[in-house]
Amino acid sequence: MKSIKNFEQQARDANDESFIISGADQLHPKDFRHALKSPSFKTALLKFLLVEGKHDEYGHSIQQKKIVVAHEEQNLPYITTISRSIEHSKVSEFVCSHVEADTRPDYHLSMLSTAVPGQNVVICATDADIMIIVLYHTRQLNAQVWMDVGHSSDNIQGISISLH
Repeated sequence: MKSIKNFEQQARDANDESFIISGADQLHPKDFRHALKSPSFKTALLKFLLVEGKHDEYGHSIQQKKIVVAHEEQNLPYITTISRSIEHSKVSEFVCSHVEADTRPDYHLSMLSTAVPGQNVVICATDADIMIIVLYHTRQLNAQVWMDVGHSSDNIQGISISLH
């Protein structure tokens, strides 16, 4: 029996090819956007980023940003130090076992809203499902929530989704 998720993947032409990412020198798929429709490719990419992101050579790219890679029961933030080395450690309070990825941003927002109240938070996603789920819960959050829905060459296109 197929789930709603299976039907959605089929409708957007998600492929189920098996992907293995063996290292940073591997050539990327010719159609990267199409590859991102594959659950197998997305899983392989996240596993790769969890390992590869720890290397100090990426310090110049991350600069003063904090990047969090979450996959299954792993949640690792990568932060660049002054010497441009990468620091990483598990953040247990942000680990969640939600199978559906669309609900993870909402969970992370609720944790962040409690830990650091009153923050401006930007969610980078173009999926309307994520916006609807977060919009439903914003009254309970102590944060100003914005959604980055895309980029043009000159600016970020963002909308406020807080209902305060």
